[in-house]
Amino acid sequence: MADIEIKTIESTAVEATAKNNDVEPVKMEVKMKNVEQTDNESRTTAANLFPIHRVELKGMNNYEAFDVVRRAVETGKVLRMLVTPGIGRNGCPYYWMGLRYGLNEIVFKLMVNDEISSYIMACLSGDEEKPEVTTCVPDKVQMSRVDWLILHRIMMSGKASNIKEEIVSSNGRVFHNTKLNFKNGKVSYSEELDDVLSFLKPDGQVA
Repeated sequence: MADIEIKTIESTAVEATAKNNDVEPVKMEVKMKNVEQTDNESRTTAANLFPIHRVELKGMNNYEAFDVVRRAVETGKVLRMLVTPGIGRNGCPYYWMGLRYGLNEIVFKLMVNDEISSYIMACLSGDEEKPEVTTCVPDKVQMSRVDWLILHRIMMSGKASNIKEEIVSSNGRVFHNTKLNFKNGKVSYSEELDDVLSFLKPDGQVA
């Protein structure tokens, strides 16, 4: 097995209710009780109280990357699977994976084909039976990146429990973000939007 580079990413400090050590014991006790109510509430509350420790895995071939997913699923330790689809420069689709368990998250790149995509879909949906994966050779996409992502989003949307969409602005650029929520995770898409006022500008003028 190839050497795997493990890179610790700076922990994401999430809004902590207790900013200092001067938190009243009673309030903290109430928070901890709320954490135990439901799986979904516990994930949300824990994320609001504590930082998530993210570790990035590099240097794996695609068989090793999928084996990380398979072993994590089979041991039952992963609580959430976070997926961001994309297309590489070589025209092969991939998922940027986040496997979250407790306050830890492993992130890495997984090239995908139809079999791997079906396996990930089964994990997200919470299906007990997972489809067999016989090859880890990625597919080759015969369409543009934008068209593939649109098609992928349409296919996944029909199986999501709910969908959240928002328009966000960052550094003068505008993005349409879509999050598809599933029983055991979510799939996220981000599409940059054209300037809606561009038709008012003279030809050749750049914003």
